[in-house]
Amino acid sequence: MRKCRNRHLAMDTYITMTAYGRNAETALSDAEDKLIKLEQSGAHFEVETDKQTETSA
Repeated sequence: MRKCRNRHLAMDTYITMTAYGRNAETALSDAEDKLIKLEQSGAHFEVETDKQTETSA
């Protein structure tokens, strides 16, 4: 069985993806494309926008 592995840095995280079988390379390529689109969409943790603010009562 064919095994392919891909490493990628996205959203400040190192990601290792592994796929098996005939279409392993294609699957990893598609997964990486989706990961890049997700990262570019801004759908990840941003320190500036995730801070809690306290209000005085």
